[in-house]
Amino acid sequence: HAGKSTGNGGEIIMVDTGKIYHNLKSKAVNLKGAVDLLQKSPLEKRTKIITLMREAAQDIIRLLAELETQPKP
Repeated sequence: HAGKSTGNGGEIIMVDTGKIYHNLKSKAVNLKGAVDLLQKSPLEKRTKIITLMREAAQDIIRLLAELETQPKP
């Protein structure tokens, strides 16, 4: 599951795609749980929950970008 990717400085780094998939699944499950929590939360707590959901969504976007840069099998 490991692939090579280029870091910001141009160096080649090894990336464990299995770990990326695991992290994607985890973030997606957490986001789904947050939606359920959001529906049940009072208005004053929704802003904090939405902020955390946005952070999780950004993490998902970053992980997907990492997968896109992986060499094709």
